[in-house]
Amino acid sequence: MSRQVAGVLGMFVWLVPAAAWAGDSAGSEVVYRGSSGFWTLANFSYAGMRAQNHPSAGWRIAAFICGFPGTLLSYFCVAEGGYRAYGVRLPRE
Repeated sequence: MSRQVAGVLGMFVWLVPAAAWAGDSAGSEVVYRGSSGFWTLANFSYAGMRAQNHPSAGWRIAAFICGFPGTLLSYFCVAEGGYRAYGVRLPRE
């Protein structure tokens, strides 16, 4: 996958919570406290585990569910064991 495509897809992952925040400021009564931070953390965790080929299936599944639909994008964009996630080089274990 090219860097440009990965950059666009990575930007999409960041814009999903921004769209939710914009919709919330349009007069919605619902208050979100920390859920977008948890969602972002789950996405980063899943992308990192996929890029580093982490052996724990349980933590991967938990992160995937908590970060869905952003983690679905990570599933298709981050190479398994490639040590790169959205253009960022990750340390080897």
